[in-house]
Amino acid sequence: MKKIYIILVAVIATFILSGQDAFARKYKHEKEVDAQYFPRSEIYVQYGSPTILELVTMLKAPTSFEGYETTNQVFTGTPGMGYNFFLRDDLSIGIFGGYSFAKSDICKETSGDIGTRLYSQGVKNYVGQLSANWTYFSEGPLTMESGLYLGVSYMDREITKAEGLSPELHNQLPKSNEQIKVAYHITACKLRYGNTFGIFGELGFGYRGLVNLGISIKL
Repeated sequence: MKKIYIILVAVIATFILSGQDAFARKYKHEKEVDAQYFPRSEIYVQYGSPTILELVTMLKAPTSFEGYETTNQVFTGTPGMGYNFFLRDDLSIGIFGGYSFAKSDICKETSGDIGTRLYSQGVKNYVGQLSANWTYFSEGPLTMESGLYLGVSYMDREITKAEGLSPELHNQLPKSNEQIKVAYHITACKLRYGNTFGIFGELGFGYRGLVNLGISIKL
């Protein structure tokens, strides 16, 4: 009877130890899987300030016209949306699409004041870009990134000339035109706060906003 009792205890102990060992292996595997997991996709929408290119080059008066100034400048900013796919937890590639509109009047100075309007111009800019982004800092819900964007920009420029201009001056003015250019953008710093849902702000130079704010979801 005593031997049977000892054998029974040994069998039960072996079963318990085996079960604990199996549970430990399973738990360790789940921890390893969790450690390797990271979101694969990110969808975001953003709104940006006017780009440096718009502020500096797009709406200026022609250099050949002395005494003319740019007035009544209006910028819509740069709304856009994009998608990122993560190759690693710190590296992603993506696609971005954005739109901006700006307009201004070109007027002639009269005795130190702005006087006669020469023409008005409106510029619609559509941008499509591919991107590569690198996360160089990650601590809890806070991440910091930099990125490079490269694509094309379709620019539709409409010129509305003032009435009563001389034929010679009328012919010298720029005409409405359409252009396709290489569109680049460098994101110097992007801060995102949040896990699945997050908010972000970024600073950059190129064909997106100089400063961008937005929201995103990671899946």
